[in-house]
Parts: sequence; structure tokens; C-alpha cells
Amino acid sequence: MEKEKLNFSQLESFVHRILDDAQKISEKYFRKQFQQQKKADLSPVTEADLAIEVFLREKLTKNYPNIGFWGEETKRKDEGQDFYWLVDPIDGTKSFMTGLPIFATLLALFYKEQPVFGVIENPILKERWWAWNPKFLQKEGNFSFLSSFSSPVQNSKLLLLKNSKTLKEATLASTTPFMFVDLPPHFLPRLNEKIFTWRWAGDAYNYALLVEGFLDAVVEAKMQFYDCGALIPNVLAVGGCISDWEGQQIQPNFCGQVVASANPALHQELLLYLSLFAQKKI
Repeated sequence: MEKEKLNFSQLESFVHRILDDAQKISEKYFRKQFQQQKKADLSPVTEADLAIEVFLREKLTKNYPNIGFWGEETKRKDEGQDFYWLVDPIDGTKSFMTGLPIFATLLALFYKEQPVFGVIENPILKERWWAWNPKFLQKEGNFSFLSSFSSPVQNSKLLLLKNSKTLKEATLASTTPFMFVDLPPHFLPRLNEKIFTWRWAGDAYNYALLVEGFLDAVVEAKMQFYDCGALIPNVLAVGGCISDWEGQQIQPNFCGQVVASANPALHQELLLYLSLFAQKKI
């Protein structure tokens, strides 16, 4: 599908409608008994993950047959299309399994590996953040970006970060210290000395809190592309930065190391430190 033939306003409205319906699937399983198992990479998956992704895949591919689909659980099927959907049905499956409402459904639209549109949805807390990538929209010249919070859409608000904190003032978040087991043991204590405080747990919800202005940075490793796609437009749209630890754009086969920051100066401070570990220089 060509860019000129895609109505972005209609697409956004459609995504909101199907995510409203997908909320009901999450609610059906949350804090209930359900089947769960471990995948080949030892990460957990539940029947809720599969039910949400199958639902979204069916709706998206039926209504947009010329847009490819790539899901965490049902894998990639884009047949060479320039546009494709990227879906993680439950980012934070361990939280979902243990009754913690800090997980997210992630849905993104990509064009030739460039993130175009992303949604971070917390179906239990009824919170939704969505944004168009300002870089993509500036290329088109016809749209203004939006990053909004809360569902339904009528209650949305425009977000724009006004954060000038430095590294020593920053509140940083990561999902788990096990993300960093492949790094030297001094990685965590050294970085901890450079910041104000560090919060653990959260998965994709941490990035939504960064977008809201409650966190200053998120540092993660061992990430997959479907964990990141929907986050990128949201962070960029509010004036933040997101990249790998060497400052490169996150691509499908990236190294798995992610850093997101509330402002460019803070991002550069973090990159100066993280890039040394990414390059195995310290």
C-alpha cells in the first residue's frame, strides 16, 4: 500500500475501536484461572496473550488486507508490504499472570522499518497513550502529531514533556535486573551512583510513565522489536529520545538494548555511559 492511499485519520479511529474491544478480552482473563506455558526462549505465554493477538490480527488484516502483520505470538506475515502492523498483545505477561495491573497491549504501524503510529494500552486501568511519529508526519507535511492519555478518546489530552533534568537528578526505571546479567557486575552499582533513584518492574508501562512525565529515563536490555515498536512514536512525540545504547535507531534485528529519555541532554549523558558497555570497553 502506498502512503498516499492510506487515510491516517480513519486508521486511528479504527485502531481505537478494536482496542476498546480487545480490552474486554484482557478483563475476561485478568485475575482469573487460565492456561499458561513457557515458550522456547523460556518466557511465559498465556491463553490471554494468544486470544488478544488472534483478535487483533483478524480485525487488522481483514480491514487492511494490504498492510502486513507481525505479532509476538503468531509471528510475521507481511509478504513484502511497505506498511505492517507490529503487535505485542501483553507486554508484561508476568505481571498479568500474577495479578499486577502494570502491563500493556502494544500496537504500532510501521512503514519500511520506520515507526509511524503507536499505541500503549493498559486495558485494566483504562489508560491509553497514542502518538504519530513527528518525523514521519513532517515528511508528509499534512498532519500534526498527537500523544494523548486516557480512554475514551473524548477525554484525551495533549502531552508535551517539559523536562530538563540531568542524570544526577533522574529517576530511572528498568523492568528487572536480570536484563543485565550479561554485563559486568559493576554495571548496576556504577549507574546507580550516577542517578537520583532507580525503580524496578513496569515493562512497557514504564515508557508510558516517561511520556506522562513521571519518569525521566528507561534503560533496558534483552528486548525484542515487538516490545519497542509502539513506544517509539510516543516518546518522540512528546520531545523525548529513544534509541539503542549506541544512539542508533531501533530496527527489527537490533541488539535488544534500549534507552529512552525525557530530553536530549539527558539522553546524551546516558549514552556516554551505556555505549561503553555496549561496546564492551568497560
